[in-house]
Amino acid sequence: MFALTGDRMDLRFTVNDAPMGSVVPTTGRRKIDFQLAAGGAIDCVDILRDGELVKRFSQYEMPACDDASDLVHTRIHLELGWGARHKSFQWDAELGITDGEIKAVEPRFRGREVVSPVEADEVDSHHTSKVVERNERSVRFETVTTGNPNNSTNTCQGICLEVAMPRDAIVFADLNGRRVEWPLSALLTGARSGRLKNIDSPAWRFHRAPTPAEWKWSGAWEEEADGDASYYLRVRQRNDQWAWTSPVFLRDESV
Repeated sequence: MFALTGDRMDLRFTVNDAPMGSVVPTTGRRKIDFQLAAGGAIDCVDILRDGELVKRFSQYEMPACDDASDLVHTRIHLELGWGARHKSFQWDAELGITDGEIKAVEPRFRGREVVSPVEADEVDSHHTSKVVERNERSVRFETVTTGNPNNSTNTCQGICLEVAMPRDAIVFADLNGRRVEWPLSALLTGARSGRLKNIDSPAWRFHRAPTPAEWKWSGAWEEEADGDASYYLRVRQRNDQWAWTSPVFLRDESV
């Protein structure tokens, strides 16, 4: 098992071929392997022994050259929200691609901020977002956003598509009757954003699409050590989303 702050990540981790959560006999040789499919571009993967950092895999250690083929396996993250503070906006949105395949859909919906039962009585429902329709090339969803109350609290809503599509194919969004679109080749170089109307109106943002080498990592590390120990992995994405694995425990069976 592993814990996430938000974005979904598929994280596999073993110590001497024992999966996370295992309790295994102590050995002098400890070989750690991992495979990671993250929710966005990865910043680092850390190996910790008894809570202490012993190895960090950074983006500079991973292969930087991606397959130059026309078909790109990536993630398309559309985020909606912003606008004037304390004003809600109802979105009817469709996110899709003109060519290729949608492999998976990840809703990145937030619930309303409720910190006490008293506050819960003041709202009709905390579930204001839902996927309405999905087909091979697009996903339609409805959500409600409110302008961020301060500079550190994000109240935006979003959805992320895992896709395999040609570089020159178009990523599009129909947002309450307004269509915005960009070729994937543009999103691979940077994010794109805009507003529905004037400066304080709700806004949209296509996050930069990561290349496969940025969001799919694997690695191995080995050390010789004595005594009992526990090992676990910690992952940080460049958007500050995190993941932690359950430990693998090495225990002396004679104790």
